[in-house]
Amino acid sequence: MYLGVILDLKENQYYNWLFTNYIQLYGRNVFTTDYYVDYYVTPEKDGLFYTIHSLLDYTNIDPALLVESGADMVRFIKTCINHGKYVEIRNLNEYYVEGSPAYGTETYYHKNLVFGWDDDNLYLLGQAGHVKLWKIKHSDLMRALDCEEGQLNIFTLNSIDSYYALNIDTIKDLLYEYWKGIDTNRRMEFIIPYGRQDERSVKSDPNSIARDQLPIFNNIYGMKIYDLFLENPRMFEYLLDDKRIPYFIYEHKKIMRDRVDFLRCKNHIIEEVSDQVAASADTVLNTARVLLNRCLKYQIAPKDSDRTRIKEVLRELKQLENQFYPQLIESLM
Repeated sequence: MYLGVILDLKENQYYNWLFTNYIQLYGRNVFTTDYYVDYYVTPEKDGLFYTIHSLLDYTNIDPALLVESGADMVRFIKTCINHGKYVEIRNLNEYYVEGSPAYGTETYYHKNLVFGWDDDNLYLLGQAGHVKLWKIKHSDLMRALDCEEGQLNIFTLNSIDSYYALNIDTIKDLLYEYWKGIDTNRRMEFIIPYGRQDERSVKSDPNSIARDQLPIFNNIYGMKIYDLFLENPRMFEYLLDDKRIPYFIYEHKKIMRDRVDFLRCKNHIIEEVSDQVAASADTVLNTARVLLNRCLKYQIAPKDSDRTRIKEVLRELKQLENQFYPQLIESLM
């Protein structure tokens, strides 16, 4: 999820990385119980997106190994934090996580990132539509941790030994692939196998395939996601029912607008057309904001007229982006 706030547009590896990535989108082109869209940043391996990451190092530890060795789990996590490492706990029972919608009401396992602690609690970043700040008592950690199925992923910000350079050619390629809906994952076949062995089973019963077991070929990329929502009634219902989807679409346009400012600041947009490019990015962003507000309004008070208007805004957003992306690509230098 995008959490960046631009404070300084001078040379900065984080911004070079951020605005070179978070361009391409992908979604699952199959009926699932939890259809979703997300950024395509790095190849997915075992359901994880940070196995190959320019600015992060990570280590995976089976918590059962720590338990069997007699390690104090709370002390171990606190020590990691003290040494500048963040600990993601996969399969943490949020029944014990204060602030979570499941707190004290239901068993619900999900991943949470530990980023701090005090004498009584570990402090977490969790997910409930958006990133949320939660906490769990030291005394509840072992009750909440699934030692059989869970994992501890330990993150460290990569030491800046090598420079992450801004690559305009890569940005152009990704913008083009987003615009045309091209499968970016094909670039990574030499890293992650591009499997099609499950094609027959998916075609026969797509609803039986778990999300994380979907073969890669069922992904749909870039602006083709709009067609998926517009032309498939079931996918349109997902858009209406799950506020994360319109929020995500809006967030993507917000990053794109920030990207334009960044590239203008770095003199990578032709000066004579930079104002027009920025104005087009504003129009796209404002239309995405209308889509988000319409979807939120529909969730509160559903009306058929709002359903019609949401489809109209989706078509308008697609048309605006079809005009904006060739303009942006041509302006880059």
